[in-house]
Amino acid sequence: MPLLISAVSGKGGAGKTTAAILIAGEYALQGKRVLLIDADGRQNLQEWWRRCE
Repeated sequence: MPLLISAVSGKGGAGKTTAAILIAGEYALQGKRVLLIDADGRQNLQEWWRRCE
């Protein structure tokens, strides 16, 4: 069964993207499939991905 985790807050700089990346990374290290979707207009997740490549 799929598991959905979301990080939602109206406050910027609260660490939502960082938390999502760290949680997703732990699941990926366990061999689980992970999909991250960034609905933030600032696209912080996309910038993080570019820097990690």
